[in-house]
Formats: sequence, structure tokens, C-alpha cells
Amino acid sequence: MSALFPAISHVCLFDERTNGERLDAALHRMMPEHSRNLFSRLIKEGHVLLNGSPAKPSSRVKVGDCAEITFSFPPLPEHKPIPEGCVIPIIAEYEHFLIINKPPHLMVHVPSPRSGAFTVVDWLLAHFKEIKNVGASDRPGIVHRLDKDTSGIMVVPRTPYAHARFGELFRTRAIKKTYLAIAEGHPPRSGSIEFGIDRHPSLGKMIHTYAGGRASLTNYVVREYFDQQSLLEVAPVTGRTHQIRVHCAAIGHPLLGDELYGRKSKILRRQALHAHSLRFLFDGEEYSFTAEPPADFVEAISQLRLMKEKRETP
Repeated sequence: MSALFPAISHVCLFDERTNGERLDAALHRMMPEHSRNLFSRLIKEGHVLLNGSPAKPSSRVKVGDCAEITFSFPPLPEHKPIPEGCVIPIIAEYEHFLIINKPPHLMVHVPSPRSGAFTVVDWLLAHFKEIKNVGASDRPGIVHRLDKDTSGIMVVPRTPYAHARFGELFRTRAIKKTYLAIAEGHPPRSGSIEFGIDRHPSLGKMIHTYAGGRASLTNYVVREYFDQQSLLEVAPVTGRTHQIRVHCAAIGHPLLGDELYGRKSKILRRQALHAHSLRFLFDGEEYSFTAEPPADFVEAISQLRLMKEKRETP
């Protein structure tokens, strides 16, 4: 890491939640605001000490182990130029946080400092400058994420106090989320999907496991059956990477248009997943928000209904 960038040291003490895990995975579990890939890179570059000694990403941690991590991030620009037509709807605005409706095909933050992609963070910095000093310096204002091609509702802390509070709410699963998803085929009217989820060692995606992996639970109900697809309302209990996409594929009903876990679709050119609602308690007050799906998701539903009607018409 370049000496031109200010270094920040952080000490992490491991507890029962991480006992026996790989060091990079354990650090990501303890500090989910940073990616596992970042921790793996920092360990390989010698910027992580485990109990005072250099370690490997595959080192296993025990209860009571201590890691010292040295972060160094390049300073973010004030903001990148906003691409023409890029608009992120604001659902609600409060002193401590925002509720936004992220459009599809837009990353929440860059995967590395070398990326030149325009992101949700860039849009936020252009419109809410106070967010620059909230949370991690490489992803200010971000306390949870959506995949690039997943649309929908997000909460954005505007103050360090809110960032800490929402971080705790997400860690303790006190924020209730629902998604809308279009799945291939006809799953049962309702159900729970409970498979462990782990990262594939070489394919760059997540996989479901029958034994091992991180415990994961997804509940769903079918809102509507089409001819060969279904509209689901999904409530993930846990929040693993790609959880809904992996779990739906695991039961034989991958999401429409999900090229990573299913197949390409002419109806929708991304995975059919939209974060629809959030509900939580903040400083003693209950909040509930919904975000309507974008035009491509709505159009996909219209096409599927039309296809079903044509199939059923004699």
C-alpha cells in the first residue's frame, strides 16, 4: 500500500462467532463493511498480524485470537461527474439517514481504488457532502449493499452515529427486509430454504452446501404464477452474499435472467431481484418503507402475464 495514503490501524479480537474460520472470512464477519477479498489482499501483502505474527488468509482463528489490521485507502475525490440520466430516487430524508431506491446496473461502491466506475457512493457524495466522513473511507455512507444488477431500497446513514446504529441493527438482524423476485418454474406456494452458503474456491461465485458453509435461511411466498415462471415475495432471515439467488437456484428455481446461477433471458437482461421494503426501529421510533420496482421489472411481469394469457386462450 502506498505511503502517500494515510494508514489506519484496527485491532480485532475474535469471539465464538468466528472460532475455526479462515482469517480472511473471520475478519469479514467481524467487519462486514469491508469485503473478504480486501482482507485476503491485506493479509497477503503483510498488513495483518495475527497474535503479533504475519499470517496467511487460510490461517484459522480461535476464540481470544487478536488481529491487527493496517488499512490504507486513497482519498476519494469530491465526486465523479454524474452520467447523463443517472437518477437515484430518494424515498425519505431524515437528519440521520436517507432511504433511496437504487436503480439496476449501478454498483454501490467500487471494488478497488483502481476502478473508474460510477457508483451509488459517487452519486451520494455529489448530493450529500456530509456523507464523506461517515463510515469506511473507501465506501462512505454504506452500511449494507445490493448487487450491481439488483434494484431497490437501501438505507444510507448520514452521520457517524447512524452508521454505528444501523451497523448494529444489521448485525443483529433487527432490520426486516423483503424482496420481489421472478423465479423460473413453479415452486410450492410458500416455503423456507435453509442451506449453508460458501464461496466457491475458483469460480468467483457462492455455492450452497449441505454441510458446512455459513448458516442461511430464506422464507418466501408465491405472489403469482405465470406460465413457466413465478413472482415471489422473499424474506431473507440471514444476509449472506447472493443468498436469494443461491437459495432459489438450490431448489431448482433460479431467478429469471440470472446468468451466474441460472441462464440468460430475453425478457429481462439482469437477475429479476428487487429489494422491496425495509422495516426497523431507530431511536425508539418504528420506520417502514417500500420501493416500487423499476420499469424493466414491471415490463417483465407484464410480458409474463401476456404470455400466460395467450397460452390459456383457446
